[in-house]
Amino acid sequence: MKAIATARRIAHVPEEYEIKAHLLRTAAAPQGLYGNEAAPIPDSWMRRLRAAFVNAIRPSTVKHSNAAVFSSASHGPDVDPDVEQLKRKATRLRRTCAKQPRRMQQVNTIYQKYKQIGYVGIYHDGTDLEKLQPAPPPGDRARGAWKAVTAPQGPIGLFLQALHCIAAALKDDWTIHKFREEPFNIFRCPWQQLKHILPSWAIHARTQQASETRACLRGTTEYDDIALASALAAATHEEQRITTYVASGGATSQVYLESFGAVDSTKCRLCGGPHQDIDHTIWECAHPTLQAARRGETAEDTLLASIPIQCIPPSLRIGLPPALQASPTHAFWGEHSEAALWPAEIHAPGELQTLLGCTSEHLTEAQWNAIRTELPPHMQHANARQQLRSLIGHAVLDLNHMPEFVNGVAPIDPNAFSDGSLTDPNAPRWALPSAAAWYPLRCTELSDMENAYAEPFQTMEGLEPENQENELDMQRN
Repeated sequence: MKAIATARRIAHVPEEYEIKAHLLRTAAAPQGLYGNEAAPIPDSWMRRLRAAFVNAIRPSTVKHSNAAVFSSASHGPDVDPDVEQLKRKATRLRRTCAKQPRRMQQVNTIYQKYKQIGYVGIYHDGTDLEKLQPAPPPGDRARGAWKAVTAPQGPIGLFLQALHCIAAALKDDWTIHKFREEPFNIFRCPWQQLKHILPSWAIHARTQQASETRACLRGTTEYDDIALASALAAATHEEQRITTYVASGGATSQVYLESFGAVDSTKCRLCGGPHQDIDHTIWECAHPTLQAARRGETAEDTLLASIPIQCIPPSLRIGLPPALQASPTHAFWGEHSEAALWPAEIHAPGELQTLLGCTSEHLTEAQWNAIRTELPPHMQHANARQQLRSLIGHAVLDLNHMPEFVNGVAPIDPNAFSDGSLTDPNAPRWALPSAAAWYPLRCTELSDMENAYAEPFQTMEGLEPENQENELDMQRN
């Protein structure tokens, strides 16, 4: 209750939505999710908490989609408390076993107990990941079908339950699997990646579920969050407010008002068109001001304004870009480029196709099909992010080879120069180093341990081994 009250107070703070989102992350979320790793949060309570968060970061609407609001108005890391609680369960489990290695045996024993009773969220040999579906949002009556018959008895059970709700499953070796996603090991993936991968999977599951219930999101199972964040970063605060209002799926229209008798007609009050919904207002309304805004100030704006609305995915029409598709000769959202759909007044359809990504300038369809042969069958129709991740895989930490202590006396004259940092040095499996070293005049090869942790650069002045994970800030022993 305290977290809900905090979120409601934040909603009335006279600040921009970006500040409010930050306050939710730093004040309301820690209050509401405290202890969620070891105790379940009632769905009714989570529904109220999510509603309070949504009301704090969006303009007032009555038929918005919570999923669309969280995706378009978080102004940074997703503020959905349902996403955050999954991340906290995973990171606390990782942290506990890293700081107290003796707990690993106990964790494995508990996992096997859950597996013996056929608990949800566990990957078996016969598990068909494609058939797993994300659960409805907390508070939905249908969500009960995703809950286990036996209530979770502690952190492991709660974690398995949360994984099942995002259509993922945990295997015996502690790798988490999800359809069309590259599996990763919760204990051996870099710490920073763990805090990103699982929340992103939860967001994709939320989007997929919302696309099945909201017409304005139909067909979009993942958003391009980077493209959306870049577009919003370049907009003014007023433009961000308008974009969030429309992207929430709650924009008012004559069609909506007529549906419950508030008005007598769906006629557009601006241009007189017979059917005024938000798609009509943004893409088709003949009012001179809106037409001028669509044409913009550049030739690219005019070309984009000429695209028939039928060629644009429903979510993109309201400002939520679908995930980038992989084909080099299709539009960015994956649809085929049909020349018959382009307006007759467009004299350079090739330019429009290039603007939409329908070009084979850098990679032909034949070359792309050759690359796709390296992908497993279930990844053939995945989006660009999923296919690229499948090709490169996830980084895996080698926790079996710890650096040895050097016994001896240091030379009087320095013969090596280092630069770096180390967090939590008393817990080797939890430490996070970033380091580089320079050995003047050294010509000898690196040892096996040095090769495992560094990438050497031989120069005229000496050898420069640099931490190969430095730029990615990956966790090392």
